[in-house]
Amino acid sequence: MYVPVAERLSAEVLNKAFLIALLLAGSVERAEAAVMEGIRQLDDRVDLLETAMIAAIGASADTGGSAQALLPDELRRVLDLPEVSRHCYVLRLLMGLQRVYCARILRMEAVRVDEAVCGAACMLARMMEKEGLALAVPGATRVHYRSGDQT
Repeated sequence: MYVPVAERLSAEVLNKAFLIALLLAGSVERAEAAVMEGIRQLDDRVDLLETAMIAAIGASADTGGSAQALLPDELRRVLDLPEVSRHCYVLRLLMGLQRVYCARILRMEAVRVDEAVCGAACMLARMMEKEGLALAVPGATRVHYRSGDQT
């Protein structure tokens, strides 16, 4: 069933596309440009989230303070991840995309996507621990990382 482009651009869809683009691109300006590019590329075969996501990956840059101010506390740390780790984490965990699809979009092996997601989760846990926000998990073994470990 054909749905006109204007009907596919609800406020909810635009907000979600902007949030994903912001997390992937790392700056407000690049996220806005990615969403605009996504809107320009809309057709019957793709949706705004997909086109904005792909445009944002191509527009990645250093993360900035203005982007962090727009995000809820629990997502701000994601911008502090290295670019590849951030891309993999956002696509795989936050968007829930399949690893093979993520690998194709990011032009990397699927096993590397998994490694980057795991590394990103560890980095985020360390960031939270440094801020005193580590969660206590009953029965969990505490893992200590040597300084300089990146996994």
